[in-house]
Amino acid sequence: MWTQPRPGSRVALTDWHCFRLSDLPTIDPSNPHDWLCALMRNHDRHTKYVAPTDDTPLIDPHLVHLWDAGHSLIRRWRQNKANRHLRHRINIFTQEAQSYADQLPRSNWWN
Repeated sequence: MWTQPRPGSRVALTDWHCFRLSDLPTIDPSNPHDWLCALMRNHDRHTKYVAPTDDTPLIDPHLVHLWDAGHSLIRRWRQNKANRHLRHRINIFTQEAQSYADQLPRSNWWN
């Protein structure tokens, strides 16, 4: 059973790769409040907020990550179409995303 999202609710999608690569603030961790505030600002810079629609009432962050990573591999492959290893990785990634997407409706992931 699908649950309806609350009005005005948004799903936070964090780009953890960019977050980890970004420069962390040079604040002394002995002051935990300032250090945590700086860390949260850094997190907010790398977070997108997506509002659910009628077509997509719920969003699975892992599936979004799989799609983004797959598109990234395809962009790399378009620059060098002779790369067989990359094409093989794209096929494996596509199969993984498809099997995960097929499994989602049968699981109870939204509760």
